[in-house]
Amino acid sequence: PDRQFEVFHHLVSHAGAVLSKDAPVAAAWGDVAVTDNSLEQAVSALRRALGTGADGRPFIETVPRRGYRFTTGVSRSAARESDAALDALLAPHRAWIEGRAALETLEHARIHHAREVFEQVLQSGPEQPLAHIGLANACAMQSDTTGAEERPDMAALARAAEHAREGCRLDPQYGEGWATLGFVLDRSGNHTDAVAALGRAVALEPDNWRHHLRLAYVSWGEERLRAARRTLALLPGLALAHWLAATVHVARYVLDEAERELTAGIRTRERQGDQVRFSAVGLHWLRGLILLARGSDEEALD
Repeated sequence: PDRQFEVFHHLVSHAGAVLSKDAPVAAAWGDVAVTDNSLEQAVSALRRALGTGADGRPFIETVPRRGYRFTTGVSRSAARESDAALDALLAPHRAWIEGRAALETLEHARIHHAREVFEQVLQSGPEQPLAHIGLANACAMQSDTTGAEERPDMAALARAAEHAREGCRLDPQYGEGWATLGFVLDRSGNHTDAVAALGRAVALEPDNWRHHLRLAYVSWGEERLRAARRTLALLPGLALAHWLAATVHVARYVLDEAERELTAGIRTRERQGDQVRFSAVGLHWLRGLILLARGSDEEALD
């Protein structure tokens, strides 16, 4: 029973020392008023459970008019996790790194592989927020790859929403969870809640460029411009952030400003060479359309 255990724990923690009756009573009963008989019954029960030492003496000795003493020496050791347990703790984080790298390639086969990785992690640890968020991203992006088909994969999008919400439930202070939920809500057509979820992600982790990029993606107008600029401040030269900002200028028909934004992104991308992770195809495409609108057909073709 809990109170017997607390008495036992207190005596063992002070092995060799004589403790007044008040000390184990305070440890086991706290502020509850009890008689000496309650403590004596607990000690008696402990003696029956423990038996006697090799010399026949009880482990808990009564010291007349003073209290009790645990007579046997006690050694202390720190609990250590096994290598297998450590590996299990690392598994979701390892999967997150591997899966995110696969998702950022935007390649269909790699996205499918990322989904399999996160599903395997969830089979062994269904309460891992990272794995739920990773799977939500993979499912949402897998659904995106079918957007041009006659029947887009809406089941994958629904599953993305399910896992994004579960990730937020498991860890409501994790910005990546809210950012993913915002992205999925936007793909599902719920733009208002998408912006709200991304706003929470940015509030939780204001220096994460991915959250600002997704906020720029799901928002419009000045909010998109602010989020795109913040993204570029955190990760200069990110092609998609330049593209997102340019789309607002195009919609306002401020084509000179749009072209300046696109050109800045293209030049940064060229300086980065093969080290860049994100393509600048969209920048060239949109700039070509702007040039075409001005009647610069040859330059647009280039």
